[in-house]
Amino acid sequence: MNSGLNKVYLVGYVTREPRWHHFKNNRYLCFTIATAEVIKSQSGINNHEELHNIKIEADKMSHERHFPSRGDMVYIQGKLHTYSFVDESNVKRYKTDVMVINIEPFKP
Repeated sequence: MNSGLNKVYLVGYVTREPRWHHFKNNRYLCFTIATAEVIKSQSGINNHEELHNIKIEADKMSHERHFPSRGDMVYIQGKLHTYSFVDESNVKRYKTDVMVINIEPFKP
């Protein structure tokens, strides 16, 4: 029985060229996207931008799939994956990535 749901839907702009990385015996296409929202409050209107780390497993990339480039607007369906690591200062850190299930170009 599944006791939870881990689903993410994002629409945003690719902020840097995707790069291939190796992590735990697997290859991933990694990039970031920026999402923005307008927040209205009593003090006025504020724009809030959020950056999201995106990973696509190499075996999930096919020739038919959209290969994003910097500046492209994309629609992503995925799930969150958080992991910990120890940095060079011996401090435990956490990082959250969006693991892509589906990615498509988005036309507003």
